[in-house]
Amino acid sequence: MKFAKLLSVCLALVMAMSMMTAYATAESARGIPEDHVYGKYEDPVTLTYARSYSVSVKTDPNDPDIKSLDDNIWYNTYEKDLGIKLENLWTAESGDYDQKWMMSMVNGDIPDFGIVSAKVYQQLLEADLIMDTTEIFDKYASDLYREYNEAENWVSYNAIKKNGRLYGFPYPGFTAESVDLMYIRKDWLEAVDREVPKTLDELESLMDAFIEAELGGPDTLGMASFAGVRQYVNFIGGVLEGHGAYHNIWLEEDGELVYSNTTQKFKDGLLRLQDWYEKGYVREDFLTLDVNTGGEDVAAGRCGIVYGVYYTPISGGVASSWANDNAEWVVAEIPTVDGSPAVSLGYNSPSIDRSAYFVSKDCENPEAIIHLINFSMELRNNKKPELYEDLRYNVRADGTSVFHHSVVSGTQIAWANLRCYNDCMAALEAGTGENLPATAKTSYEQIIKAMNGDVESKGMNLVFGVDGVYSVIGKMRSEGRNLITAYNTGSTSTMLEKGADLKQNLEAAMYKVIMGEDISVYEEALDTWYKTGGEQITEEVNDWYRSR
Repeated sequence: MKFAKLLSVCLALVMAMSMMTAYATAESARGIPEDHVYGKYEDPVTLTYARSYSVSVKTDPNDPDIKSLDDNIWYNTYEKDLGIKLENLWTAESGDYDQKWMMSMVNGDIPDFGIVSAKVYQQLLEADLIMDTTEIFDKYASDLYREYNEAENWVSYNAIKKNGRLYGFPYPGFTAESVDLMYIRKDWLEAVDREVPKTLDELESLMDAFIEAELGGPDTLGMASFAGVRQYVNFIGGVLEGHGAYHNIWLEEDGELVYSNTTQKFKDGLLRLQDWYEKGYVREDFLTLDVNTGGEDVAAGRCGIVYGVYYTPISGGVASSWANDNAEWVVAEIPTVDGSPAVSLGYNSPSIDRSAYFVSKDCENPEAIIHLINFSMELRNNKKPELYEDLRYNVRADGTSVFHHSVVSGTQIAWANLRCYNDCMAALEAGTGENLPATAKTSYEQIIKAMNGDVESKGMNLVFGVDGVYSVIGKMRSEGRNLITAYNTGSTSTMLEKGADLKQNLEAAMYKVIMGEDISVYEEALDTWYKTGGEQITEEVNDWYRSR
């Protein structure tokens, strides 16, 4: 028996060594470069790709850098410098992208790789279409790619591990820095002789003062609003978090995971929102406002309070208000029920909406995908300025976001903006930004311009300047007050089957209560949520939590 067991172990080792030898031989035959970042294939290889696009992806047939989705500086550089020709097998507008993947699975129209949502990833995995990439990542991932994953505690990496094996490649972008914040017109605070509120009751009193003084005219509003829960205008998410409640995440309570929307604190937050809606602090038609129109009252000078995130000062209405209304804003932590320091949810917390690089089982050169990722991250971080002009590949002097054409356009190293802020503060203290990285240098220059009176630079100054957004976020991080969901892997089977409908029904009840219906409407919706799949999802989530 012992001999048989020893023999089986020896056979397994021989097979593993044979596979490694075969792979090494195949590598040699394909001419894989030894430099897994900048090296070039001896014999060019072709990879097919599926990509989404949105209005933010600018193209211009007369501009060789951004000529089209198939012909641009990134794709051309991949081919010229790496020997990797990238071909878009198909493209789809962002809103149709998941559906296009569903169709491609039916039609067999599967590319070598593509960035996919967690929902699509799970279906590709269940269809046995994703390659086991464990050894490929271990061998070829660059130091910078690993740093991206290390900085987010390997959240994206672990989300695509099954039974100890990696399927596909991680798409790091998780960050806990996009927390809820409060922006208030400084000139309005001075006009009513008030301080920045620390409690929700103080915030209500401040809104009353602004409205009574008609600081925004006869139609002054308490705060900006829009139909969503989290964006650059974020009154729903902000008020909930002021109650210690969170939207659509899983919280650890007494060793078990609980869906945040089911808690008593969440219901308390809804009742506060209902009260403020009835008092007219937000627009009666806020449900008709989208991300583009949610800040229009701010731009028009009708309100001086905005719940938002780190990029609020350079987005939408707040960005417009600098010039339109000569506004002056301050940023602060969100008010809470009792004035205690806020604990805020990171906007990009890992969830069922996370994404990953799909890698097809039929891909002949999977290591070339890693090569593209490694190289693209180096250029995004300006690692070879003597070879690649940073502005040409990232954000040009004319404001064009060329990086959208890269295969890593949405990846982000955790706390990158906080690093930028710290760099800018050090440069201000030194009196020069000469040795700053390219991205920090741009922010530093905007700060200096704002300090010299440039109105268009005020937004960036409020983000990265002294007493700006990242002075607040940095303090929250140092005190451990950035929350992420406790469930950070792929969707469970019931989430995939029923999750979208369950979420939609609960959201509908949430909005009904905010707009005046009794809290029992939400409680009944919760009861239905449990009975029609929520209880099963909770069991599945906790099974995962116990088995980690």
